[in-house]
Amino acid sequence: MKVSVAIKDFPTKLGALQSLATKKLPPYPTAYRVGKALAAMQSEERHLQLMHANLVKKYGELDESKQNWKVKPENTDEFNAEFNPILESEVELEIPTIDVTDLGKEPIEPVVISSLIDWFIYDRSNNDAANT
Repeated sequence: MKVSVAIKDFPTKLGALQSLATKKLPPYPTAYRVGKALAAMQSEERHLQLMHANLVKKYGELDESKQNWKVKPENTDEFNAEFNPILESEVELEIPTIDVTDLGKEPIEPVVISSLIDWFIYDRSNNDAANT
């Protein structure tokens, strides 16, 4: 299923998927779908991190320790003008979804579930979303 995820929501959604991936999920197809969705999100996150690093290098300099790049204060507006539209955009991911009933009886924090509802976890009894 194709789902749209806002770039600015990646940290929350990726963290929720990572948390879900540590659970013992029955049956095997559910665990497989979680892993596949996690791999897709991690791939997009690596791309975002590369874009961010390139912009920091474009508008920045190495810090005193020569270990980390930082945006020069005089370039902050230009950096934000290029990076903020990226954060406000959405990316489409081709990921399988799961039904809430596929989560089994493993305890999962409500904050994890709420971050995944309606883009990865669906309640098929109340929703016609296809599971692909």
